[in-house]
Amino acid sequence: MKAMFWVMGGWVLLIAAKFVEAIGDRGATAGERLPIYSFAIVVLCGAAFCFIRAGRVLWDNFTGKNKGGSGPGGGARPARRLADTLPDDGADSFDVDAAFARYMERRGESGSQAPQPSGQNALPPPQPRGFGRKGA
Repeated sequence: MKAMFWVMGGWVLLIAAKFVEAIGDRGATAGERLPIYSFAIVVLCGAAFCFIRAGRVLWDNFTGKNKGGSGPGGGARPARRLADTLPDDGADSFDVDAAFARYMERRGESGSQAPQPSGQNALPPPQPRGFGRKGA
């Protein structure tokens, strides 16, 4: 089925290359025809790629390289269970309190926060505005 789409694409590009070439035939000078013929050659190379790809898909189907899938006899393997990673005694090796303590130590070391201005130099907190999204 996939090969049929490649063949159809190749034929469409081949016909498109013929039309582009016919447009190039109307040019009076070689300078006018050259860009159009160059584009026709590029489209023709695309058609050749499609035909070659279709041939490869057909060859792979003929030789059996595309024999896969999940149907009967398609080579599908049943799923297997991964090994259990938890210890047999059921105890976790992760200590929540120790992890939280490490987090708090690193948080304190990560950088000093800017001191909050106090007194008369302190700016008032920003007032909510009337435009835009409300709340969050």
